[in-house]
Parts: sequence; structure tokens; C-alpha cells
Amino acid sequence: WNRDFDATNKEISRIQFLDKEAEPVEPESRENEDAKYTAALTDYIRFGKRSDTLNKGYRTTQSGQNTTTTTGGYLIPTTMGDKVIKRLFTISPIRNWATVYTTTGGETINFPTIDDTSNKGRILAEETQATQTLLTFGQKSLGAFLFHSDIVPVSYQLLQDNAFNVEAMITEMLGDRVARGEDYYYILGNGTTEPNGIETAATTQGAYMAKTAVTRLTILDLIHSIGADYRQSPKCAFAFADSTLKVIKKLAISSSDDRSLWQPSLIVGEPDTIEGYPYFINDNIDAFGTAGNKPMYFGDWSHFYIRDVAGFQLQVFNERYADFMQRGFQLWHRTDSELMNVNAIKHAVCAAT
Repeated sequence: WNRDFDATNKEISRIQFLDKEAEPVEPESRENEDAKYTAALTDYIRFGKRSDTLNKGYRTTQSGQNTTTTTGGYLIPTTMGDKVIKRLFTISPIRNWATVYTTTGGETINFPTIDDTSNKGRILAEETQATQTLLTFGQKSLGAFLFHSDIVPVSYQLLQDNAFNVEAMITEMLGDRVARGEDYYYILGNGTTEPNGIETAATTQGAYMAKTAVTRLTILDLIHSIGADYRQSPKCAFAFADSTLKVIKKLAISSSDDRSLWQPSLIVGEPDTIEGYPYFINDNIDAFGTAGNKPMYFGDWSHFYIRDVAGFQLQVFNERYADFMQRGFQLWHRTDSELMNVNAIKHAVCAAT
């Protein structure tokens, strides 16, 4: 028994010694995973070297979500994805005002809708039965339309010999293409085979705007066609094309006050305003001056929803253009849009005369 006890103690001491001598192994961090994946994707783009890293699940999006891609398609890693996302918000300024959220899957999502702002509490007399006023719910849905950049073939020589970051350039340029396409349909989409753009989704404020003249009175009509609750939102703003802004800048407050209706901000970081409200420019919105055009929108843009699915995916075509000594690239992204409350945003319409 003593011999067994001594042997056991020696084995325990040996294990303890080895444990002290061993160097601790740190788990792979997300940053290291992304760096490995970026390097592997760079080698694949430049030289067609398909590393096992590309197949090991290091596929990350800007928001850190993981997903399984189709064969030959890879989610843009964070180091590249940050730039694409920033460009997305620059090219599509409506994203800075809308409610934007991301899902990992593209299944249709149904949203209950309600606008109870017209109802208010009542004074109830003693021994009087309370009035019944029901809530009226509606429903709207968001799907996932696939936008892509078209395929861009690039020669092997350019990929291998360039002295700049060609993979980042390709990703950003294709990302800009996708962003421009998405922004167009956020404004003009028909809501059936396309995202429901704000032009289709919003309703007319009531009175028409003269075809050939923007006046302060018509702008005030548009502002007050929206309920006061919506006007108090930090996401309440105008939206119009740059050509319309030029017309507005020429407007004076009144015939006896030639100060511009447009007021530049005197504080760094604060937006310029019209009648105290900020605005954003989008040249997909109709120009002013043509009958039936909808040149100006106003309201609480937090009620306009944009749904993104996962991240941007890069498709690499190795064989399709091989006989031309080229490699093809295509970027794609899934998104949808919808105005959840038609009372929150309205537009002005140019009259026939």
C-alpha cells in the first residue's frame, strides 16, 4: 500500500510540474479571426489561393454576425465591411433618418401597426358607464430583395501587380453600386416586386404646391399636415432633391423681410434648417416644377423602416472568365423598406399649373 501511495504522489507531483511549465494557450480572438479571414480573402482575390480559412466559419459581417454563404460567396470581413457600411450611409442618406435593423435570415417579418393619436382620455361623471373605444391594428411586412452590383471582370495582371489595395477598392466600388441601387428603390420602389419606396408609401399633404413657385405658405401647409407629436421627434425632417434646395434658398421670410427661409447652422455638427427643421438631400426625389411631381417630403422618418439581411457578400468567379485571364467579382446584399405609419410622413405634389 505504501508503494502505491508513493507512486501516486510522484505522478501528481509530475503533473503539477508539467502544468506549471506549460505556456497558457489563449483562445482565438474575434480580431485575430477577422485578420486571418481578411488575409485569406485577399490572397483569394489576388492570386486565386483558396485557403481552408475561408471555409472554417470566419465569415463575419460588420455587426459581427455569422452566417453560411453559398459556394464561392464570402461575407465581407469587418476590416473591409466598415468602409462599405459607412459608404452605404453616405450614398443613401435616408438610412441616417430611418429605423434600420439587421436580421440573420431573410424570412418575411410581419409588423403590427397602429395610430391612436386621434383618441384622448375623457372626463367621466359619477355613476356613468365608460365609453368603449377599440384599438385599430393593421399589419405591414418586410421581406428581403436581393440587390447586386453586376459582375466586374478584372485581369490577373492587375490583381497581382497593382501597388495599391485592389481588394478594398473592388469591395468599395461594388458596394457603392449596390448602395445607389438600394437608395433608388427606398425612394421610388413600387412596394410589390420592389421595396416600398417613400414615394409610393407616403400620402399627399392635401393642398397642392404650385407647379412653378415654392412659397413659404405651401411649406407651412406641409409641416402642419403632420401631427404635432410627430413634429417633436428628433427624426422629423424634410427630404428633397438638391435642385429643390436651391429654390428654397432663394425664398425670403416675407416681402418685408428678405432673410432667407433657409437658415444655415452656426454650430459645428448641427444641421441647417428650414422653419427650424433639418433636412436631407436625395436626388432620387422628384425635381420641382413638373405637374404631378412629388418634390418635398416631411415627417418623422423613424417610422420608415429599412431591413437588412446579414452583411454584404462577395461572389468570386474563377472559371467563368479564365479563358480571358480574368477573375470576376460581384457584390450582393438583401434589403427591404416600408413606411409603417402613413400619418408620420407626407409629401407635397406639384399642381397642373
